[in-house]
This record gives sequence, structure tokens and C-alpha cells, in this order.
Amino acid sequence: RWSLFVTPYACAQRPHRPPPTATNLQVDRKQLLRQIVHVWALSLLNNNAVNADPHPGNLLFRLTPDGQAQPVLLDWGWVVRLQRHELLAYRSLVMALADMDMVAATKSLKDLGYENTQDDRAPERSVQFFSHLFRDTGSVATAKKESKEFFEQRKKQKEKDAELGVREKGGRKMKKIPDSFMFVMRVIGLLRGLCATLEVELPLIEILASHARLANADDEAAFRSGMPKSPAATS
Repeated sequence: RWSLFVTPYACAQRPHRPPPTATNLQVDRKQLLRQIVHVWALSLLNNNAVNADPHPGNLLFRLTPDGQAQPVLLDWGWVVRLQRHELLAYRSLVMALADMDMVAATKSLKDLGYENTQDDRAPERSVQFFSHLFRDTGSVATAKKESKEFFEQRKKQKEKDAELGVREKGGRKMKKIPDSFMFVMRVIGLLRGLCATLEVELPLIEILASHARLANADDEAAFRSGMPKSPAATS
């Protein structure tokens, strides 16, 4: 069965390629990217219908009559919906990471269905991994520096494990992974890449956590009022 999704024509341009660009038009790139990240956070954590392909080629912007940059998001042919338990686990995870709550983050990962061979003895390492993925955005140079530091930390952990004789045979390997994991990580990675391309710093985890809290509050309010819940709450 085929379906057709049609969007109206938008006279817009790419923010990262000349001519013209968000830079030479003196557009507030940080505000533009902030809007985009908020849209994806809302789509993922509240509406439960997220565009899984937010690469730079699928982003345009247009100027409103008052000169403000308005994002134009293209290609909604690849939309991901989460299972109810996955949605709640992702909400809990981003809130726990924002609060730096190791215990809650560890529980959220288990609820999500994420597990590796080191989680029983060193669950904090999985939390560190997700904290790294959801860290603040920045320039390409900053991203490379942070990734290098993270993997150096991992190397030291590996060496310490070997020294103590506790390293698992074959090292750290996945035991369980949720079906949605690669889609969600792809979205986060592409959003980070978009921000890096335009050299925009944003508090990614804080934005995600704010939408998770609002989504939980909306669900609670709907439950108390007896009104139909959001699509996310009934998926």
C-alpha cells in the first residue's frame, strides 16, 4: 500500500552553502539551530513522530517579513515512532543525564533495553557514554577534541581493567540493544553535525530534558482530566 505526503512549496535557502548563507545574510545561526533542535526534541519526546534524517541537506531557512530566520525542514519520508516503554525510558534517560543522576540514568538504560557485558560491574561507563553523546554541541574542532579525550579515557579504563584482571573476554560488547537505538542515535548525531557545521553551541541535553519534563507533565494533566492523551502517550 502506498501513501503520498505533499508539502507546500517554500522559497528558502540552505544555511551552510553559498550563495547566500546564514552567515553572509547575518542570520542568528544559534537561534535558528535552537529552533530546529527544539522541534526535533518535541517531535521525539512528546509527539512521538520524529524525522530520522535531519542531515544538512534536509534543512533550509527562509526570512520572514520582519527579517527573522525561520527553519524549513524537508523530507519527512523516514519517520520513527517509539514503543511506549521506549519513549518513557528515553524521557527518563535525558532527564537523569541533565540532573547528573547516575542511579536514575542506569535504571533508564535498563528500562530501555540497553545492556553490555560491563554493565554489571561498571554501569557508570554506559552512563558516561550517553553523557558524551548528549553533551553540548560546538564546532568541528571542539567535537574532535572532546571525542579524543573520551576515547583516551576509555583506553585508560581498558588498561586498568587488564591490570586488575577484571576485563571481560572479548572486551566490552553489546548484549541487548533496543530497536529504536540506531534511529535515535542517528538523529542526535546528525543534529550535532549540523550544529558543528554552523559552529553553534547549544545545551543539547538541557533542551531534550526540558521537553521530556513537559511531555510527562502533559500526560499527567491529560490523565487527571480524563482527556485523550497525546499521540506519544497512547503509542
